[in-house]
Amino acid sequence: MDYFKNRYENEVFGYWCFQVVSAPEAIEVIQAHIDSLASIAFNLRGPTIWKTHYAPTDVLRKNLHEGFLMPLDCLQLTCPRKTRNALWRHSSAEAPTCWCKLTSNQLSAKDNQQMPPECPFSPANAPIYFGTAKYDYACVPKAGYTVFGNEVFSGYSVTILADEIARNLEAWIEGAVMPKAGLQQCFLYRVPSVADADNACATFSQPSVLLFYGPSTYKF
Repeated sequence: MDYFKNRYENEVFGYWCFQVVSAPEAIEVIQAHIDSLASIAFNLRGPTIWKTHYAPTDVLRKNLHEGFLMPLDCLQLTCPRKTRNALWRHSSAEAPTCWCKLTSNQLSAKDNQQMPPECPFSPANAPIYFGTAKYDYACVPKAGYTVFGNEVFSGYSVTILADEIARNLEAWIEGAVMPKAGLQQCFLYRVPSVADADNACATFSQPSVLLFYGPSTYKF
């Protein structure tokens, strides 16, 4: 977190302290203030609000407790409010609050130490897919251009650009990955579980590119 703060002159992942360090409390607070979280995370002003109401340390917790809400005309209304809230309450907030624990809690530190110092990244000739939003508040595109130089997605959050990402990813696989790897087939599946993914893999005897998307709101 300090690295990003120094690089971009503002905090980027300060909300991790709330979502990770205080995870049990965070889940309860998020479930009790879903409207407020959605108002901050999914709004048309994106980076402007995230820099002030989401990214700084302890600011997200404060805004949720205070019930901060953006005007309706500033929100990305991708589904009815009741439907969204019912979905979030049913699926809980455990996944969103734990995905970054691997880094923030140093759970992978021992594994990282076993990585040869001369191989910190993938081979230079390996096809790498870099997808981010052009207006992401973390300014990731600026860093990515120095390595990949490919156009990024049009919005400010990849989570609401599913169709654009799906088309771009499939084109990248067919144009960059398959020729380099000598593959002839690319199958995109949307499966509900790991077991279903294993069953699908077992049906293919020849080298193929298999992409599996679990249950989510994305339209892959």
